[in-house]
Amino acid sequence: MMEVARECALAILEEDFGPLVAKVAKVLFKCSCTMQTLVRLTELSPEQVRKSLLVLRQHHLLSYTETRRIFYTINTQTALLRNRFPAMCHIVNEQYGDMEQLVLETVLLHGTISTCFDFTASPCRECLRIIASSLGEEAAAVAKVLMFSNLHQELGNDRDVPVALAHITVHRQLPSGSGLTPDLTEKWLKLLVAEGSGMFHAGRSGLYYFDLKTAMHLVASLQLERILADRYGQESLRLIRLLLENHYLDQDQIVRMAMVERYAATRVLLNELFQAGLISCQEIPKSADRAPSRCHYLWHADHASVVKTLQAQLLHAITTAHFLLWQ
Repeated sequence: MMEVARECALAILEEDFGPLVAKVAKVLFKCSCTMQTLVRLTELSPEQVRKSLLVLRQHHLLSYTETRRIFYTINTQTALLRNRFPAMCHIVNEQYGDMEQLVLETVLLHGTISTCFDFTASPCRECLRIIASSLGEEAAAVAKVLMFSNLHQELGNDRDVPVALAHITVHRQLPSGSGLTPDLTEKWLKLLVAEGSGMFHAGRSGLYYFDLKTAMHLVASLQLERILADRYGQESLRLIRLLLENHYLDQDQIVRMAMVERYAATRVLLNELFQAGLISCQEIPKSADRAPSRCHYLWHADHASVVKTLQAQLLHAITTAHFLLWQ
């Protein structure tokens, strides 16, 4: 996983900053180095290495520790985050406008605050789409006030402290022409608490607040299911979901609980998911010789392993796309 992430990050840095910076980054991905070591391993001039380090530092990709000498370290996750810059700009354009997008593009281009952009607007927008499709546009308008009040407050406060609003405050912040009365706004808030998948809560004194962590977990789960369905099909998604919920199951239990018509086809799907590293198999011998024909097999899926496997696959795809585009 880490090797794939480094290859992907290196492809992104080479595309953004050129081959000299990528050459320095390639060495730093392997280990922390002093400037003298970088000059020797990259075979670049001290001036080229110094300028490359300045570029990486300017874009918040480089950190250092100082003892007797200064050792430089590169941040792989921050480098991977650069691949999401276009999506960030698109969200700002839709939410605020062209001028605000231009400001963000300028900031990201120069690297001044590239790691300070709060990307939580993306899961909130996805949650709004879910609410609009299930409860309607009026419920989504009410939910939007709670969500983005929470996001704006988070820019200067701890995320663990949610912003709680009274129903009358939510009503006042609704766009003009919404057609909602204070009583109707309160009814929608109560419905969001009851049907909002744990994203909305009612506190004391009639205050309502939005739980960002639950929303991000919900959106991440939905995105994970979309990727699994696109890559492996709906039947495979059903099997993985079943194993995530019930942990260890044999094939007979899987066929019965997943309501799959073809027994042989289920074994093919399980083998495919096993080869992809998405599920595992526990072998339970029925005899001392542990012969495969006399073993009971239990299938298992772990959420962290599924996420890690899909991340590696997506990073590999991004890396391949970068290399193909720049050949």
